[in-house]
Amino acid sequence: MKKKESDLTKAILKKKLKNAVRSDNGSKITRFSLALVSGMVPFFGGALEGIANTWSEIENERFRNVVQQWLEVQDAEILKLTDTIEEIMSRLDLENPIILARVQSGAYLHFLKKSIHQIQHNHQEEKRKMARHLLINAAQHRFCTDELVNLFIDWIDRYNLGHFAVLAEIHHAKKITRQKIWHNLNGPKVSENSHEADLFKLVLHDLSLGQLIRQHRTVDAKGNFIVESKKKKKIRANESAKRLKSAFDNEKTYELTALGEKFTVYIYHQKR
Repeated sequence: MKKKESDLTKAILKKKLKNAVRSDNGSKITRFSLALVSGMVPFFGGALEGIANTWSEIENERFRNVVQQWLEVQDAEILKLTDTIEEIMSRLDLENPIILARVQSGAYLHFLKKSIHQIQHNHQEEKRKMARHLLINAAQHRFCTDELVNLFIDWIDRYNLGHFAVLAEIHHAKKITRQKIWHNLNGPKVSENSHEADLFKLVLHDLSLGQLIRQHRTVDAKGNFIVESKKKKKIRANESAKRLKSAFDNEKTYELTALGEKFTVYIYHQKR
């Protein structure tokens, strides 16, 4: 069964490469995707640098030999990586010299390799989509620095789908209470001493600690946070003393931080 699966994968990849050579329609995207994937495989080492800039030499005997060796070493996993990268590249205007220079830059290839490595070890489709959106946006736009893009890739790997579900709720609502978040994701409340409530509090704590979300704060015209009056603080302290804070509090609202907003734009939106 394993040999049949491997043979089938080789046949599909050979057909893909053959079509890329013969076809003018979209061939550059497929060729470039194949070249990029070759750089993801440790077997090829630095082969990427010699391939990514030479689409017109794809019929070169040496490259065909490299691809043949690649096909013999890798199977369905490489096919999946090729399709993922081709999917990303097909959404980019590779005729635009600025975008082309970006995707061939050392920084972008680092993002690509790092993301693909994570995809190889994480089979969750939702995270694959996030990585795809991030790589597309990182190629087309410069909403933030490369250091932040690199951090965002780490966050996709670090946080689980429960974190992203909460993050998405806050992103869509802008300001939302814990109770509303729980209701939207899970329905009726559970008891305060349940493991579900503990896990929910942990997720919110993780996102707050990571500076992705915070409780809503009032700001002035210049964007500075306004300090709460002593009177309000005293009232709030008295209220807290009377009762323990609920995991499903329906008074205080949560919002994304500026950093959290940039992160969600990169992973959830495909901007053109």
